[in-house]
Amino acid sequence: MKKKFDDIFNKLIGIKNYDHRQFIIQLEQWVNQISHFYNVIVKEGQNPSKVIYKIPLSLRPKVGQVAYINLRRGYPKEIFDGHWCYILSDFGSKYIIVPITSEKSDSPPLDERFEMYIDIIGFENGIKRRLQITDIRSVDIMRVHTGKKPYDVNTDISLIRNKVSKILFDI
Repeated sequence: MKKKFDDIFNKLIGIKNYDHRQFIIQLEQWVNQISHFYNVIVKEGQNPSKVIYKIPLSLRPKVGQVAYINLRRGYPKEIFDGHWCYILSDFGSKYIIVPITSEKSDSPPLDERFEMYIDIIGFENGIKRRLQITDIRSVDIMRVHTGKKPYDVNTDISLIRNKVSKILFDI
């Protein structure tokens, strides 16, 4: 197995134009989470695919809030790593989330075909935030970073759901 890891490491280091350091940080976090799940949460004799991770209700983000979620590594055109995301739906052990991005001076204009501004209460005021609806996805609640508090959103949830429905289903 060590030889396989060495081969993987050498391949990783050989990738050009890539943030190797950040990948290794994310890989370590992922291994820590896997270790916690299999060594602490899953009890002897349990089927891991049937075990549900629970977040204490006081820390659990709610539909209509923005929470910090680890999306893992992705490709450059995808939103990845730890990111603030809007909780669109809650299915108990999973969320449907929409990542958000901040508008910077060099950001292109809002593309209404797949973006929408939202107003987050008390969140780095003065910076516009956009829902990136093309990056919508389902995530396990284990990806929620409970060390960062969720934020309430001032934008009406029905406006957000209507925009998402229109973009996804062209209705």
